[in-house]
Amino acid sequence: VTKAIRIVSKTIDGTFPDYARVIPKAPFDQSLIAKRGDLETCAKVFAKSEAVKIDHKGDDIALESESRRNGIVTTQRCTFQAEAAGHFVSGFNPVYLAEALKAFEAFEVRGDSLDITLQSNSPGDPAVMSCDAGGARLLALLMPFRV
Repeated sequence: VTKAIRIVSKTIDGTFPDYARVIPKAPFDQSLIAKRGDLETCAKVFAKSEAVKIDHKGDDIALESESRRNGIVTTQRCTFQAEAAGHFVSGFNPVYLAEALKAFEAFEVRGDSLDITLQSNSPGDPAVMSCDAGGARLLALLMPFRV
């Protein structure tokens, strides 16, 4: 710190939540594995949507969104190949989904898209987004959004 910079801080009163209780535990009833780039490309399509639904249909994963403006219902859909176990279906805030994917991008090596695992126990439960990169396990928690 120099004479030109002054740092002011305040201690926050209270107890930090026990994060271990918030993160869902395995085994998960539904999961999917997809390339980060595929998920991010689709998430960008829905950046201005209120919610995005991720749904496993056959061999494809679909991201869908409906918007109602001026009495008109518009549906957007983006599909890509992914592995899934169980019928993965859940809704999320697209901005939070995109931000989590963007954070994982920093760990990609030579442009190789990371394999992202998304796991949840049911559509209304939080989902764990994770990947292994460079010897580290990255984890993000996505809270569900009703769609």
